[in-house]
Amino acid sequence: MFPDPMIASVPSRRRLPVLIASLIAFALPAGAHACRTLVVTKAKVAYAHSRTIQAAVSEAKPCDWILVAPGVYRGSVVIRTPDLHLRGIDRNRVVLDGDHRPGNGIDVRADDVWIENLTVRNFDRRSLNDEETGNEIRWRRVRGWFGKLPHRL
Repeated sequence: MFPDPMIASVPSRRRLPVLIASLIAFALPAGAHACRTLVVTKAKVAYAHSRTIQAAVSEAKPCDWILVAPGVYRGSVVIRTPDLHLRGIDRNRVVLDGDHRPGNGIDVRADDVWIENLTVRNFDRRSLNDEETGNEIRWRRVRGWFGKLPHRL
């Protein structure tokens, strides 16, 4: 029996990592993906990133982490992906600002979402008795959620 030319061409010290990577690839069920870390920043950086929180949330898959760099981000965010972690780098310098427009800051519509270490402010109600808008974070019939935020500014 002749050795596989692909394996034989790989130096012996590199065969083990190749073997381990192959075993991991076959061990994952079809369609499974590894958890990723997505970065949101307004800075000009060389690595992959999103410039808005909503863009990163839309790209995210279950189990992903979204890390938000310091800055003031405008507009609402809707989370529909379960098992997602949204985390600011600095709660005093990562701000989601609604500019006093009607709406909700972060509208969570998925289970097992974690939100922490950022400030959400200036999202207003449409009217005095409106209970659907004007929430900094709105959890809509979800379970398994976790939110840890500083006091409203």
